[in-house]
Amino acid sequence: MQNIDQLRARIAFQFVSEKVSSQNEKEKFLRIAQKLPVMLQTNGLLATWAFIVKNIENEVGKELTGTVLLDYLKIEFSFIDKHFDPKDFFQSYLVNEKLTSMDLWNLTEETIKFSIWLKRAAETYCEVKNE
Repeated sequence: MQNIDQLRARIAFQFVSEKVSSQNEKEKFLRIAQKLPVMLQTNGLLATWAFIVKNIENEVGKELTGTVLLDYLKIEFSFIDKHFDPKDFFQSYLVNEKLTSMDLWNLTEETIKFSIWLKRAAETYCEVKNE
């Protein structure tokens, strides 16, 4: 049986190795993944998620980041609607839904812990080639 840290690591590494494929995707995803833990700790989940969903359709790094974070949170928190995309989640749960301070704190804490593994996975698989 895996502990929670092993689960975080497996999901992060599996996502990056399978879903982030082109050099352009790798560069953009790596750029966001490296900043993500500090962004979450400094700004909190609400402001960080707002940054991710802003222009998400036009930025592959943000799209990938929002997708993997939400996929992970759906596994960890059963109250999150399985059909939501990152924008739906932001609008329904983080802005409009009546989340308690403790709920938001738990979501933020878990997202920070997962983002650290996501950063490690991105740094492992998304090597930027300098020419």
